[in-house]
Formats: sequence, C-alpha cells, structure tokens
Amino acid sequence: MARDYLISARTCSVEDADNDDSYIYLTINGSTGRLNNHHLHSPSRDDFETGATDVYRINAPNLGTIRNMIVRISGNDGWCFEWIKVTDVATGANWRVTYNAFIDGDSEWPPIVYCPLEGRHEGVCSAQ
Repeated sequence: MARDYLISARTCSVEDADNDDSYIYLTINGSTGRLNNHHLHSPSRDDFETGATDVYRINAPNLGTIRNMIVRISGNDGWCFEWIKVTDVATGANWRVTYNAFIDGDSEWPPIVYCPLEGRHEGVCSAQ
C-alpha cells in the first residue's frame, strides 16, 4: 500500500552551494519497500538555492523503517547539502541524514553519497 512522504532538503549556506544545471536523485531503502532514484524537482520554483530548504511531497510504496538513503547527482553543476529529512505523513516518523559537503558529477567531489541509518532516526552520509 502506498503512503505519502515529505522529503525536505537543506542546501548549504556557502558560496556556490546552489544547483542550477544538474539533477538530484534520492533512493530510499526501507524495511518494507524502496523508492528508487526519485528525481527531486518542483517545476513551480527554483530548487536548491543557497540556504534554502525545499520540501517535496511524494507518494511511494510503504517504506517501513528507513535503513539508508543514497543521494546522486547527474549533470554539470555541483550541490552542497546540509541534510535531507524524510517524514512519513501518516505516522509522523522521520529520518534525517547530514552531509554538509558538495556532491558533483564532474569534479573532485563525489557524484554519490551513501547515508546509513542502521535502525536510527539520524545518520551521517559519506562519499561513495
């Protein structure tokens, strides 16, 4: 059965943290389901501006307890994110991962970060 989730993503407040020309994808692995490579995008606004928090409401399979998240970028512009939070709208349960660094597909920064939660509600991402 599908559920509604809120995905909140906070862009860092440092120079060039924003993202204008790349695509951000989020994979969420849970105890009962998976959201695979979901494109975080809102056509009605400019996403991932410096210091901004963007919120996306999605309908996905019931994920259960979130085990990990994978953040991936595709394109020619990096993005620095402080944290990403996923909230199950029905239960209010939430999970948050922090990174505070850039991801980028065409520079010295990694294009993918892995964010383990291991049964906790908070985790720290690392480069892959």
